Amino acid sequence: MSVREVIEAAARQLNRPEMVSKLLGPEAQPRRGTIILVRGRNILHGKGLDEIVHPGDEVCLFPPAGGG
Repeated sequence: MSVREVIEAAARQLNRPEMVSKLLGPEAQPRRGTIILVRGRNILHGKGLDEIVHPGDEVCLFPPAGGG
């Protein structure tokens, strides 16, 4: 299962369809400021949303945040 599929499945399971659009932009890439880690590594340094998630892998989602 890819990171993209994990995000879509989590949104369905949590009944939060807006979760996908908050994390992913219209070009189906992580929104600016979004950090997604798989096994502690940023997916931008690998295969992006096509990074494969294996059973037991930890996926961390950090949506964009602002403030001061």
